[in-house]
Amino acid sequence: MMNFYRLAVLLGASVCVCNGMHVTVREKKQYAMLFQSVVLRCHYQTSSSKPPVVQWWYKSYCRDSTRASFSLPDSLGYKASELGATAQAECSDSSRTVRIVASKQESSVTLTEHYKDRDVTIINKADLRI
Repeated sequence: MMNFYRLAVLLGASVCVCNGMHVTVREKKQYAMLFQSVVLRCHYQTSSSKPPVVQWWYKSYCRDSTRASFSLPDSLGYKASELGATAQAECSDSSRTVRIVASKQESSVTLTEHYKDRDVTIINKADLRI
């Protein structure tokens, strides 16, 4: 399953004016069968009178260079998942793939080019259905 971050719910406010925003993501991880539809839920509250722009971003996993250097070759018949828990390595966005998946303002949803032919959309106020 793709690693989606529900980070950005952006307000269309002027440079001088800041409005309050509270974003809640209850489930940090979600598992699904291959090709199963999944809804990633995001709830927000804002004090702004302007409609927010909701953006969902994709960020690839960081490559764990230590784990990669000690990995066993596939020819030995072991899978990495059989060798213990996998740690999520931290890295900067410049060393991974980062792209916008979809944006929504009021009732208008826009998918970026990479996702146009996929069954992806923003439903309700800010939930991503993939």
